[in-house]
Amino acid sequence: MKIAKHYIASIAIAVTLIAGCALGPVRTDRLDKVAIITSGNTNVMALTRFGPVISLVEIDGKPVESRYGPVELEPGAHTVTMKCGDATKTNTVKVVAGEVYQFAMVTTPGVKGCVGSLSRVRTAKPSAKMAADEQIVDPERGKAEFDRAVQLAKEERARADLAKAKQSARMERAAAGPVMTPDQRDVSAAIADWAAAWSRKDVAGYLAAYSKDFEVPRGRSRRQWEAQRRARIVGKTRIEVKIEALEITVDGNIATARFRQNYRSNRLTETGNKTLTLVKTNQRWLIQQERQ
Repeated sequence: MKIAKHYIASIAIAVTLIAGCALGPVRTDRLDKVAIITSGNTNVMALTRFGPVISLVEIDGKPVESRYGPVELEPGAHTVTMKCGDATKTNTVKVVAGEVYQFAMVTTPGVKGCVGSLSRVRTAKPSAKMAADEQIVDPERGKAEFDRAVQLAKEERARADLAKAKQSARMERAAAGPVMTPDQRDVSAAIADWAAAWSRKDVAGYLAAYSKDFEVPRGRSRRQWEAQRRARIVGKTRIEVKIEALEITVDGNIATARFRQNYRSNRLTETGNKTLTLVKTNQRWLIQQERQ
């Protein structure tokens, strides 16, 4: 009688567990787009040792609402975590539209606890399988194309940064002026001193910028020219002379300077091009000829 009672109890528990894991309804109209995972049959061996039935816990790391299914899976790779008693098990599957997977409890005689089993009970159509095989390649191809696009974007940005750096360097050189030789710098400094002396009405400093053999214009004597320049400078309340667009060429001890001269005083304002010929004398560059 004890054996009969134990047998009847085992059958009752088995029926309960099988009912808990019975195959859930599957919508076949969705199988052309998704795969389905649902509860299935349970191994009834030694079920008297187990109370809880197997259930879904997570899919792709997210909790599921339908613990016994059915759950739709988009084609691709998924992780499926099942629970049986206190034990959990995670399976990784690549599903294809049209497939059906069942999870169930597997028991092993003599082993305490239970584990979840996940098996494919319906395969996809050959056309869907071929499409899935192509999709397996597509992500890799897509990743390669994406990586190539990223690389091309980096190269394009590097070229743009290089072009920007070159443009910035050109602008800096333009702002700093042309690169000059030591003689050109000395000539430029001599012209700057000449314009500064003129601007501050320093007649002695202004006249000292001219060489002894300066070609006096209009056939006048050096004394007449200096007297005229002195009168014109001293007779002004203020004078301002600025040099722009200076170009200097040097050939031995002879230099030619071309520039635009902006002259302003209390009586006159004028702008014009001027050319100075300078000669190097005792390490100084002095004006030998002046043409406007």
